[in-house]
Amino acid sequence: MGLSDVVSGSFRAVVDNPKALLPTLAYEIVAVAIIFALLGALSISGIGSLANLMGSAGGTSANGLSAMAHRMLPLPLLAAGVIVAVLVLYLPSVLLNGLYMAMGSQTVNRGRLNLRSALATAKSRYVDMLLAGILASAAGLAILVALVAGLLILVALAGLGTHIATAGATATAGASANAMLVLLTVAVTVIVAIIVITVYAVYFFMTYAAVILEGLGPVGAIKRSFAIASSNRWEILALFVICIFIAGAFDAVVFVFALVPFVGEVVGFLLGVFLATWFGLMPAHFYYNFISAPKSAGSARRQRRG
Repeated sequence: MGLSDVVSGSFRAVVDNPKALLPTLAYEIVAVAIIFALLGALSISGIGSLANLMGSAGGTSANGLSAMAHRMLPLPLLAAGVIVAVLVLYLPSVLLNGLYMAMGSQTVNRGRLNLRSALATAKSRYVDMLLAGILASAAGLAILVALVAGLLILVALAGLGTHIATAGATATAGASANAMLVLLTVAVTVIVAIIVITVYAVYFFMTYAAVILEGLGPVGAIKRSFAIASSNRWEILALFVICIFIAGAFDAVVFVFALVPFVGEVVGFLLGVFLATWFGLMPAHFYYNFISAPKSAGSARRQRRG
């Protein structure tokens, strides 16, 4: 068993069970509706017409500032709307990920899909998935803050070092050296950030799968995901690369259809739903191909504990 079985197995699971697309379709429709609602709110709020307001408010006159303040009053409500929209999108996405794990387990072990049963499984483990997702997001946020702080410190040190090194040089030479060193520092930081983000994604990849497939709690699921990744890091990384190429191929198809008005949008949306469902089932198929043999296979498959 290998990655080809993970990719082809999850693909066949979607093709053989088209109703697996329904949860993703419902989520995407709600997400699009919320995004359009936010864009509509932006268009009628102070943000949407801020440029016109600045141009017609009389510069920095008292009347201009008063008009700007009046128009900016809806911004707190708009910010609250954005927060609510994020929550409305994030909370169902946790349930959707649980559905993917349950559906993947069903298609591997039974070969057929029962949406009601999968939904019941995801709902029963929802709190643990939500807490695990919050912990994983908090870890990701901490990593992001550390990267930004490290970048600022490195840029500051680079600027200080260049200033000291070019103290006796001309202003132009000093500025050029400083700019080059800062750019080099930023480039190195970006490379480090890509590596760190990739490692983060690999080690948290199986978190939801551990909650649904092994019944673990939030902390236990994260630990289990780390243990699985420690033994299968290169396989998970290779799966990410395969998914990038698949997404690129789908984008190429969407680009071709985009040449036809409206058709491109519809095709892109539908292919996006298919792709999200396909990718969503992959962790469960990865689990049964690399970590634990499915129940229907008995001892026919090799079992490896990560």
